Amino acid sequence: MVIYGQSYMLSARNNIEFEAKVIQDIVSQTEAGGGTKGDMGQSKDFSVNYGKWIEEYMKKGCNSIISQFYDFCEPYS
Repeated sequence: MVIYGQSYMLSARNNIEFEAKVIQDIVSQTEAGGGTKGDMGQSKDFSVNYGKWIEEYMKKGCNSIISQFYDFCEPYS
């Protein structure tokens, strides 16, 4: 399925921005000792779960967190 149009492009751009923040947060955790940006502007519940998710990545690696990644993308779509 191919989707075109302004609303799709805005949604895609928001998702790309979120994905970039996730990578930045993972690097921040490994190289700079912490801090997150992927939860900015989201609810307290989202922020708490997002922080735990990043911590889980640090402990278990990538394979354990992929399914939840898509759940976190929802508010940015």
